[in-house]
Amino acid sequence: MLDWDDLRFLAALARGGSYAAAGRALSVSHTTVARRLAAMAERLGVALVEPDAQGIRLTDAGREAYAAAERCETELRELEASLCVRDPLAGALRVTTVDLLASLLTDALASFAARHPAITLEVTVDAGLADLARREADVALRVARAAPPAQLVGVKVAPVRFARYASEALLERGAPLPWIEWAGVPLGEPGRVAARTASAALLYELCRAGVGAAVLPRFLADAEPALRRLPGRAETLQLWVLTHPGLRASPRVRALLDHLRTALAPLARRLREA
Repeated sequence: MLDWDDLRFLAALARGGSYAAAGRALSVSHTTVARRLAAMAERLGVALVEPDAQGIRLTDAGREAYAAAERCETELRELEASLCVRDPLAGALRVTTVDLLASLLTDALASFAARHPAITLEVTVDAGLADLARREADVALRVARAAPPAQLVGVKVAPVRFARYASEALLERGAPLPWIEWAGVPLGEPGRVAARTASAALLYELCRAGVGAAVLPRFLADAEPALRRLPGRAETLQLWVLTHPGLRASPRVRALLDHLRTALAPLARRLREA
């Protein structure tokens, strides 16, 4: 009989495209992924993966097993969402955001924790968008240019305006300016790349230290005397609070969404004025 855990490994491989990527997604080594899938293939008596020019790919049998894994995941998510609705205002509540917003959310999350002491907030700071559909998080706060995907529901909190900045020390060296790329926000810049980071906090510090120019949120960078705003087109992203449709009826999720709607109102005004 197929083991769901084996199917989970196969799904991670199909999505990541390599043993290494699957291992990172599952927090195990790439050799563990390879070993588990090899044992699964041996039990079934059929090859699930095969080499190709890009590395590996699923065989016909592997694709069939992957489709079954996705169906299982969908049913488990629907079951979990259905059971979650019956939960009281207690238990774990997973919240994810980017470090750009983490310091701004402290007061809102602290007041929520004080109001609901039986709920345990599990807060992660992640540059990528946690997969709400697969329940990597219950609620996500993100900045994005476009509306959320159709399979998610969200509330648009406020615009977050960005501009280009460089330190006075960097500008004294003259053009052309090197740039620091920020993986957390989809704003690209031409020119030589001096550094890349997924951390907004590190991006800010690197820019302030003169490593390179960077696209930064105006509410943060305008208050820093060592930085100068550069001419050019500004960009505006939107701050969203997102969840999965199946979780909107969860008492815990609904309580947090209602709380954030009120608690983030002062932040929304600040962002609109920046």
